[in-house]
Amino acid sequence: MINNLEAIKKHLADGGIVFVFPEGTRSRDGKLAAFNKGVFSIARYCKAPIHLILIKNTNVLFRPGTFSFDTRAFNTIKLKLIGTLEPDFKSYNFSVSSVAQNARALFEKNLLHS
Repeated sequence: MINNLEAIKKHLADGGIVFVFPEGTRSRDGKLAAFNKGVFSIARYCKAPIHLILIKNTNVLFRPGTFSFDTRAFNTIKLKLIGTLEPDFKSYNFSVSSVAQNARALFEKNLLHS
């Protein structure tokens, strides 16, 4: 695992992007599921900011429970940058759980107003 983290760290340092869904899976009911803390731990290890992107309406294109895309259905997928978290990873009070909670709060707020 540490080799993967080193590769991710180098990729980010070289200007790359790592795209991760904090829930680890697609929602079956359209509601926000529990966040996995792995992505926030990776950000801490890499000392990387976290850009939060809300993606809506992918359920029509790629329905939960299927492994194929429905490219015939009319659909508009919406993406919106809802915030950037730049935690102070060196802070005595730093907490992965706190960063995850802040991210979740931004998603919840934006889901209510979209």
